[in-house]
Amino acid sequence: MPSGRTTRSLHGGHESHHGARVPGQIGCRAARPTPSLRQRPLPAGLARRECTRRAGSGKERWVCWWHNRMSQNLDILQASALLSALDEKKLTVLAQVSRLCSVVRGEAIWGHGSDVEFFGVIHKGFVQMVRTAPTGVEATIEVIGPTQVFGLLGTLDNEGCPLRAEAMTDVSFLRVPKTHFRAIYESSPRMKEVMMQRTIGRLRSTQNLLALLSGGRVEQRVSAILLTLARSYGEETPDGVRLQIPVTRQELAQLAGTTIETAIRTVSRWQKEGLVTTKDHHITLRNPETLRQIVEG
Repeated sequence: MPSGRTTRSLHGGHESHHGARVPGQIGCRAARPTPSLRQRPLPAGLARRECTRRAGSGKERWVCWWHNRMSQNLDILQASALLSALDEKKLTVLAQVSRLCSVVRGEAIWGHGSDVEFFGVIHKGFVQMVRTAPTGVEATIEVIGPTQVFGLLGTLDNEGCPLRAEAMTDVSFLRVPKTHFRAIYESSPRMKEVMMQRTIGRLRSTQNLLALLSGGRVEQRVSAILLTLARSYGEETPDGVRLQIPVTRQELAQLAGTTIETAIRTVSRWQKEGLVTTKDHHITLRNPETLRQIVEG
């Protein structure tokens, strides 16, 4: 894949607001509901009963499966900081019409310019939003992680997706039909307020990071990307802050707007200096403070 310098933005910790893919373009494998989830009242129209493995008839087993599916869908929706602005009744409606899907690492969820009928809420794994320039250079614009929403603005403005959504890891996500969501959104002032606040926050993050990525040295850009990922997807360990998301040298180069060779040299030098360690594509920041000093120049 060609490499080159482009300007990118990364919004760890914020929802992605790009459109969605063409139905049937990429397979969506239905994920089985997790049986260990706490039980909730069944949605309206279904008989209220306890779901157990001892459910006897085919109808009882179906009701039990449906109950577990709705419980898991509702848990995923409520875990989203954005969608949790809706009350449980509206979330239950969305849970009923949503579908849990899975894709494998490297698989596209939708392609550039796609226009589809859903947006996604990530349950497990990480998704990257990628733009391909006319020259063939690919730029990772955004990384989306668990509980985060992607494709929502495309749902609201009915525009196609300018970016390709691709699984960075094996991913399971809730596929939410945008026609049902739009009706709920229009009747929810609180949801509109939260969307406005998060869009403003995302724009501010974009401006700050674009200023650095467009003018900083390579070391500053790579440091900024690692610190941004650490804020959203880092976990404290005895060795430092470990990125839960696997990042290859190629992906790091795309994020920082540099070549793969330069990214390899930069990370290798930092490993020798004890600033970072890598194992199975997971980077651990052993000295985040020094990386912050590099960013500040």
